[in-house]
Parts: sequence; structure tokens; C-alpha cells
Amino acid sequence: MNDTNSTRLSLGPLQFHWPKSDMQRLYRQVADSQIDIVYLGETVCSKRREFRHQDWIDTAEQLIAAGKSVVFSTYALVEAQSELGYIRRLCENGELLVEANDMSAVQMLAGKVPFVGGPTLNIFNQRALQKLVDLGLQRWVVPVEMTRAMLAQIRDHISAPIEVELPAWGRLPLAYSARCYTARAHRVSKDDCETVASTIRTAFCWRPAKMRTSWSSTASRPCRPALPACYPSWKIVRDSPTYSASVRRRAALI
Repeated sequence: MNDTNSTRLSLGPLQFHWPKSDMQRLYRQVADSQIDIVYLGETVCSKRREFRHQDWIDTAEQLIAAGKSVVFSTYALVEAQSELGYIRRLCENGELLVEANDMSAVQMLAGKVPFVGGPTLNIFNQRALQKLVDLGLQRWVVPVEMTRAMLAQIRDHISAPIEVELPAWGRLPLAYSARCYTARAHRVSKDDCETVASTIRTAFCWRPAKMRTSWSSTASRPCRPALPACYPSWKIVRDSPTYSASVRRRAALI
């Protein structure tokens, strides 16, 4: 994790509303790919339940058996007690790292276990990042709006080394909303949508699907690894971001 010469590719949580069979096929291909880290879980809409909790657990076990490092991702926008309950279930899994995409998840993880700070925590200064590092953050997924100059300034003021993931390739989110855009486009309410997004293969409520990559800033490696065509997009983790995509790339130390 702290080897500055290591290079790792990570796949972010699937954010499109795909059929269960397509999701299973995706993760089977991921198991046989060069990807090192896989983020699993529903981050967009709690009404999308193609994968139940046990399906995510089974998928995690399959990926771990294939040598992958697995991280559970939480919702980006929490609106109900039931969603809080599911986040608590993920945070208390006792085995796998969790990506906190909302401060409610941070509150459940802080001071208990290390965690990943997701891009929707909107960390834009060193004081905010240092606070989360003190609470147990060990990897930070940089917001897509972060510039290289801003990242360099933050990096210089962090007291402890952490991992950093940056957007590198894919579809970038434009906005987050409690109102489902897909439901609105079909002139139905969010509560009564009957998961209308399932009728559109690439439909999304708040943001598109992403894939991530992790590697160190000193590593020499192509920016676009060869990946199966079914992948929605990917991320690279790196010290100098490329904003043509939504891939995460990890700089081993900052």
C-alpha cells in the first residue's frame, strides 16, 4: 500500500442501472482482469436492487478469491432511515474496507476502522482532509473539480501519508440531486417511479458509472490499460490528474 513504485488499477462502483445478469458478467470479467481493487455497492439510488446485499457479499468473496482487494461503497446521498440502516450494515461488516460517500458513513466509521473518503465528501482544503485523516481516513478519492494546484497545496500540508485516487478517464458527474432526473424525464415522481431507469440501459439518477485505477506517481505505465469493452469507465489514482475521465489513480504517498 505504501510502495511508491507500485502501480494498481481500481474499478469504481457501477452506477448505471444494469440488469443482474450484466452485473454478474461484468464482475466475472473483472475477476480475470488486471484490476487490483474493486469497489462494490449501490451508490446512486436505494430503489435499485438488482443486486441484494447477499449478492454483493457473494461477488466480494469471488473477487477476493481471484486476488482482488474489495471495498464496499456507500450511498452518495442519504434521505431515509432505511438507507442509514444499510450504510450501518456495510460499515459494520468487520472485514472489508468501506468507501464513505456521505458524512453519515464517516460518523459510523470514525475512530473505529480505517476507511476510504469518497469523492462526494467534497474535501477541498487541507484542514478538512487532515480532520478526516485523524478520524481514520487512509485513502482519499479526489473530487472531480479538484485542480492539480489545489491538490499540490493540500498534499504539502498533510501530516501523515495517505493514498490518493484521482479522476482520469470516463464520464464525470455534473450534479447530484434528491430528485431523480430519469423519473422526472418520464413525468413520474421519484417515490412512484417503479424504477423507470431500468428501461434505459445507461440511465442514472445522480451520476454515471465509473471505473478507477490506482498507481503511484512515480510508476511508468500506460494511461489506458486494456480492459473489456463492457466496462462503463475506469479510474486511475495518480499525483497529476487527467480530467478526460473518471478513473481513480492512487498516488501511494502524498
